This record gives sequence, structure tokens and C-alpha cells, in this order.
Amino acid sequence: MILGDEQRLIWPGAGNAGGRVICAENRPADTPYPVTFGEDKYGAFVRFETEQEDKSRNERQRYGNGRSPKRAMISLESLGNVRRYGRPIEHRFGLVVEAGAPQIPNLFTVLSQENAGPPKGKDYRPPPMSFGIDAISRPRSQAVDEFFFLDTNVWDPVKEKGVSGHRILSKRPLERGAFYAVRLLFVDGRGGDGRLEFRLGQGKPGADTELQGSYDGPTGYEGFGSVYPAFGVYQHWGQRPLAARFYDWREAVRPAA
Repeated sequence: MILGDEQRLIWPGAGNAGGRVICAENRPADTPYPVTFGEDKYGAFVRFETEQEDKSRNERQRYGNGRSPKRAMISLESLGNVRRYGRPIEHRFGLVVEAGAPQIPNLFTVLSQENAGPPKGKDYRPPPMSFGIDAISRPRSQAVDEFFFLDTNVWDPVKEKGVSGHRILSKRPLERGAFYAVRLLFVDGRGGDGRLEFRLGQGKPGADTELQGSYDGPTGYEGFGSVYPAFGVYQHWGQRPLAARFYDWREAVRPAA
């Protein structure tokens, strides 16, 4: 099902280094990070790879000591200038996680998210919605399985920080180099009731997607700004490098129920 108010990101110049990521209304979505454009049997893609530390000044100041997160990501903050909380938001895209060493357990790797700006004088918190890779060690083994996850972060008044409110894992481990059709649904409750829904298909663009799990309950942060999307690769500073290709990435928003 295609939702209303869809923003489709397209990649003109596919297959060469001169491409740009733009919104449907022709506004450029700039990023300071290396981006590669290309085309393969699945279609035109934009490729992100983490090789260096985040260039964001505020994160360097916050973390210090060379421990700011790794990032190769496009953030579409302009799409958060209208009220989006309480409205179902869907991400739909194709994804290939390229071959490489498995991710390290307990160190985050995010591929798509809905972020939210803090009130004046407050610090940023973990994104209200995150989709990424969760590495899990097998019991009594040195092997690691990688799963996709979708989660929401909420405020913990005891710990006084943003924490995972609920996490949905893919039913099967991810296969490096395979094509996945990803569908994510998120309703930002700004600390109140919201929703998560995670669907996944494999093999080709337009593949049927299977429900991995859903959640109804608290999502997001009270008082924070309207959410806006970002996609690419965002990792803990100690995580292993990762490269991922995104195809036909779209965000759609529909009216609140």
C-alpha cells in the first residue's frame, strides 16, 4: 500500500560520480560525507561507506577523544518543518549490505532513522526510530549472526537518558550481498502511544514482504520537534567499517487516524 504525501528520493546521474540525492520537489539533500552513485541489476543506487569519524562539530565536542560516531549519511531535516508526530510514517527502500567482517555485538549500527531536534537548551537523544544491524553472538561459540532490527527510543527518568523502548528483530539472520525490500512503519507518540511495524522481503525489487513484528506503545520524546528522516550508515566509534547500497528510498506520511 502506498501512503499519502510520499517523498521519493531519486538519484540523477546514476552510474557516475556526478549524481545528487534530491527530494521530489527538486531540493538538494547535501551531505558532507562520501557518496557513490551507481547502477546494478537491481537498479540505480546510492552507496555509503564508513571509513572515517563523523565530521559533525557538535558530536566531536560532545564525545571528544576521537570517540564521535562514524557516519556516512544523508539527513533530510527540511522534511521535519511540518507536524509529523501522531502520523504514520513509512520508509520503503531496497538495501544491499555489502560483504565484510561482521558487526561487533553491543556496538550500534543504524541504516535508516527518524530523528527529532531537541527543545532549546536540551541535548540530542537517540533517534525516536532506528533501523539497523544487531550482531548477536551464538551461545558457546565464537560465531556472530547479524539481524536487522527496528526500534524506538524513549526517555528513562531513572537513568536520565534515552533508551530503547522496544526492539523488533528480523526473523532470520541477514545475508551479506543479498537484496532486501524493506518497509518500516513508525508513529511518533512523543513519549505517548505510537507504533512500529517491520516488514522484510528478499531477492529482488518489489518482492513480497513478510511481517517481522509490530509494537503499539510509547515512542519518541515529549516536547521534541517533529521527526525527519535520514539514511546511510551511522555507527558506534568502535564498530567495524560497513558499506551499504540503497535503492529507490522513499518516505511516505499519511494523516493521523
